[in-house]
Amino acid sequence: MTAPPSSALTDAARQRLIGAAGVALALYALWLVWHIGTHPRAQWDFLTYGYAVQAWQDGADPYAPLGEWSLPFVYPPWTLPVLAALTLLPPLAWLGLKVLLAGGLLALWRRLELSLLLLALIALVGLHAPLYRDLLSGNVNLLEVSLVWAGLYALYKGKEPLFVGLIVAASLFKLTPVLLLGLLVFGEHPRRWALLGAGLGVVALAVAASWLLQPELFQAWLANVGRLEEFAPYDVSTRALTTELREALSVTLGVQLAPSVGGSLYGLAALVIAGLSFRGLRQAELRRRLFIATAAYALVLPRLKDYALLLLVPAAVAGLKDIGKRGAFALLLALLLLNTDSSALTSLPGLRELQMLALRYLPWLAVLAIWLVNLKQAQRR
Repeated sequence: MTAPPSSALTDAARQRLIGAAGVALALYALWLVWHIGTHPRAQWDFLTYGYAVQAWQDGADPYAPLGEWSLPFVYPPWTLPVLAALTLLPPLAWLGLKVLLAGGLLALWRRLELSLLLLALIALVGLHAPLYRDLLSGNVNLLEVSLVWAGLYALYKGKEPLFVGLIVAASLFKLTPVLLLGLLVFGEHPRRWALLGAGLGVVALAVAASWLLQPELFQAWLANVGRLEEFAPYDVSTRALTTELREALSVTLGVQLAPSVGGSLYGLAALVIAGLSFRGLRQAELRRRLFIATAAYALVLPRLKDYALLLLVPAAVAGLKDIGKRGAFALLLALLLLNTDSSALTSLPGLRELQMLALRYLPWLAVLAIWLVNLKQAQRR
């Protein structure tokens, strides 16, 4: 009897390995859900929504300090009715709903010709473990990301009006997803400018109506947002990085740099990212545009929470698929080692502040790498 070809054996072994890894990852995911469901301090953001809604329904200020609860409520006034409906759910039911959303999101991403195993691996373990952090916090981020990616998939399938509707729905929580409507500019839909105007108009109308009809709540919301001041590992945005970079340079150089230096660096970085992204988006095919746009969006956000990195999982997996075996291995290793304890590493003499800054903003560097890889692939088209 003739022995089967070695390649067939290799393929079979590979499939068994992938299957075993999938089972292990699924079991780990179930353990994480059990851990979160039994954790006495989990889902703190969901509890914050509940306290804010209760204050609002009692006629009090939902943006005022919530007794001993230290977390401020930072969502726009028009989200309160939506959050009132969501907080009718017990925390465990909210967790269960989000697990279902996560499953649906993975299935949606799989339709973009991406590996389901890699998608789940990066979401759960890599890129600062965004899915775990999202479920643990109880934030509405997973709902927002699901709406955004449902909208992007609608655009991918040529359903531009649905894309606009879903992105507008996602924008009503934190406003910033409205920037993704700019993808219409690079398409060929005959009514793309009208759709863009309609989407922007709906969001602008919601903001204006809240300002006119609920001026006190609107001002209280702006005040709470203005007081937000977080840095890595909780906020890994370019703005947070440039703010801390100014402080690190002040210590390193022995010269106190003005606070405006951080803002100027952020503005300059955002302009460069926007300019290079615009060029890449013009060159890229539609699927690649989705990855470039989400990475560029994350890089220019003024606030990028650790769990918000979930938005970038498809772009990360696309990068792994496209850059070759050695590059993919290096990027995957980097994505899976983002939780390195910087205190265990030796500081370089004279550069301690800058070194610690780089280590704490490893997630930002990963986002930058994902953006650059996808931008490079667009140029190769």
